[in-house]
Amino acid sequence: SDDVHAVTGRLATDVYSFFRAHASDFRKGGERDMLVRSSLALGASPFPAALPAWEPSYMMNRSTLTMLCNETGLFNATIAARYGLVVFDHTNAASIWGAHMGNGTFSLPTSEELLVQQCMLVKAQNAATRCFVYRNG
Repeated sequence: SDDVHAVTGRLATDVYSFFRAHASDFRKGGERDMLVRSSLALGASPFPAALPAWEPSYMMNRSTLTMLCNETGLFNATIAARYGLVVFDHTNAASIWGAHMGNGTFSLPTSEELLVQQCMLVKAQNAATRCFVYRNG
């Protein structure tokens, strides 16, 4: 992991140096746009690579990611637990948590509580499955 950090650090330094040297070439767009464009010009991702902290697996079911959502209720945890990593969309179980949103009242359970419950159900089926939550915005 020290090697990964060293490479990432060198890449960040190279991107920053390129950005500073060619900043006048990127008159349109903001600083973030210039940084992203300069990273891409170097053939690099605009963001450092985020490597998972867990060991790799070459078993197809353990190395497969799926993004799931069931707007009418909680997703079937038995199906979700078949995968190595599941990501639940923030609209999962929207019919439950959103039932009172239209009239301006706040009620439990919230989207966050249901997403935690969803991941707990998946982990109860298979403790090795990793469970993430996707939130847009």
